Amino acid sequence: MKINFKNTLAFFVFFAVAANGLAIDKKTAFLEKFEFQGRDYSLTASFAKSQADIVLRGPASINLSSDMEGENILLGNRSGSDNFYVFWLNYRDAAIRLAYYDFRREESRVLALDGFSFIGLPEIIEDNNRLHGLVFLGNRSKNDDIYYYEPENDLLTQLTATPFSEKGFNVRQREGRLEIETRSLWSQYRYSFDPRSRNKILLEEKRFPARNKKNAAGVTPDYYNTYIGFGDSITWGEIEGEQHLESCYLTQMKTLLADPAYANYYGASTSVNLGIPGDGTLAGAQRVDQDLLDHSGFYFLLMLGVNDAIKSNLSVDSSLENLGYIIDAAKARGMRVIASP
Repeated sequence: MKINFKNTLAFFVFFAVAANGLAIDKKTAFLEKFEFQGRDYSLTASFAKSQADIVLRGPASINLSSDMEGENILLGNRSGSDNFYVFWLNYRDAAIRLAYYDFRREESRVLALDGFSFIGLPEIIEDNNRLHGLVFLGNRSKNDDIYYYEPENDLLTQLTATPFSEKGFNVRQREGRLEIETRSLWSQYRYSFDPRSRNKILLEEKRFPARNKKNAAGVTPDYYNTYIGFGDSITWGEIEGEQHLESCYLTQMKTLLADPAYANYYGASTSVNLGIPGDGTLAGAQRVDQDLLDHSGFYFLLMLGVNDAIKSNLSVDSSLENLGYIIDAAKARGMRVIASP
């Protein structure tokens, strides 16, 4: 199902950046911490006019992106056999570039990867304790695909080209080759890739079974007065880490609909709360079929997507695909879908 939620996702991104404070003060924000060889390190954002930098704090403080103009958005860090790397996106002139810091070499680089609208946190491939290649999820064609890139040789290889977005991957090194498992909402693939010859072989393809539609024979009158809330912590009713059902919008709806004084008075109704704190659109798509087998209702209220902007592990196109999958799952069961803008 093709849906146009790009304006909605843009709002989610804005909302998430505002909500994800994590501030130490107005000029810095804590991002994450990690340990390497018994020492503690942390990464913070440093803000100045028209500039956002990534700062590594450990025995000393290092501005990893000091020579990179624009906004620098952390992806995360990866540890190798005797080294660690910090990856981020450099956003400037309406384009993103993948950048990284090599701890042992004490240098930062912006990679020559053009034409991407999204790049996820890469997995590292080392050779003799040096970075040899990167495997990452990227978007150049309205879909998230898997890519392999050699920074020293500036060689990019597209490993997948499916009509849908890959949602993640696992990679293992075996006798000089890479074994890569990818997964989407509809199938799973396993490839063998030789970085030297750039030869790729499909080893296994597994398609997931088609979803089951609801059996209309089991529908009761109460079914038409039941609405399912599907989402994250907002649907669940989280306030400061605790569930407050009395403040949940589903509870408020039920009270309002049963009030004769309400202009759109409906009467008695039943709600089913299928909100899970922290869920993004991918987690929602992965659980929606089972959830709707376990619970039934005529109305399906969808409010999901803010956490995608916070986690930044999928492209907007991939998030929209997830939302479309969720909506299709509800419509396949004859439900009336109401999606929050």
